[in-house]
Amino acid sequence: MPKEYNQKPTISRGFKLSFLAPKVELFNQNLWLWAAIGFLVIIVLGYFGLVFYKDSLNKERIALEIQMGDKSSERDLELEKHITELEKGTKNLNKFSEIHIFSSRLFKALEELTLADVRWEKFDADLGKNKIDLNGQAANYNILAEEITVLEKDPRIKKVETSGIGLSAGGVNFNMNLEFDPILLKNEDKNKNQ
Repeated sequence: MPKEYNQKPTISRGFKLSFLAPKVELFNQNLWLWAAIGFLVIIVLGYFGLVFYKDSLNKERIALEIQMGDKSSERDLELEKHITELEKGTKNLNKFSEIHIFSSRLFKALEELTLADVRWEKFDADLGKNKIDLNGQAANYNILAEEITVLEKDPRIKKVETSGIGLSAGGVNFNMNLEFDPILLKNEDKNKNQ
């Protein structure tokens, strides 16, 4: 007998584990059965995991409801009512500022548009009709013509009518009727947004 056969078998020389062969063969024959059992185990573990998660969420919900009950009992209803009234008052104040007329803006615009050699002697304004009646005096006819041109070019002034032009010792007297844009008298912040 050759030497090789007298030696104990090793894995490299084709050693077979005959005692495991029936188990491996049994596993290969019932592969679908083992896969179904594994899938069933996963489903059962998932179900119990979800049941446990639902219970923990339910406990957390109950704890939050208790905390909310404690917080609502601590609420100051009188303070909440007062805050609501303040909010209503603020809204009313905002509405008032939207309709409030700023007549000082009319004087400012007239000051900006008046030339140095023109002076106003009489001022009468009807804010409801957006009209101004003015009596004035200019140094000469050219200055009066320039003043009329300045007023007509300004977008805030819609209409300029001049009458009663006459020469006097101090210069040229005149009457002027202006019609202005009503936006001139409205809230400045609102005008900027438009």
